[in-house]
Amino acid sequence: MEAEQGAWATLCAAAETPKQRAMLEDFEFDRMEGGRLRLRKRADASPSAGWTMQKPQGLADLASSAFGRRIEIEFVENAAPTKQASDEVAADVNDHPLVQEAMDLFGAHVVQVRRTEQPVKEGDSATTPENQG
Repeated sequence: MEAEQGAWATLCAAAETPKQRAMLEDFEFDRMEGGRLRLRKRADASPSAGWTMQKPQGLADLASSAFGRRIEIEFVENAAPTKQASDEVAADVNDHPLVQEAMDLFGAHVVQVRRTEQPVKEGDSATTPENQG
C-alpha cells in the first residue's frame, strides 16, 4: 500500500501546470495495477471532473510521463451506502443530544447527513468534556 501511495505522490509531483493540478484534485488514488491507474472521483470534485472522466487522455498522458511508460486510467465508483445503513446513520444523528438541542433552538430538522473524510479524534475540542454539556 505504501508503494501505491508513492505512485500517487509521483503523479502529483509530475503535475506542472495549474490545469494538471486541478485535474488531480478532483480524484483520489484507488490503486495502481501494472499499466492501469485506478482513480475515484472525490465527493467534492469540481464540475470539470465529469469532463476528465469522459476524456481521460490528458490524465493518461500525465501519468505516462510521470511513470515513463504507457498508463491507462480507470475510474472506479464509490460504493454507495445501503438504504438501511443510511437510515441508521440518519437516526443516530437525529438522536444525538447536540443535534436535538440545535433542532429545538432553531426549530430546524435534519435535511442531509454526510460523513467527513476524517473522523473527529479523541481529544479534539469537539470531544473534550468541557465542550460536552
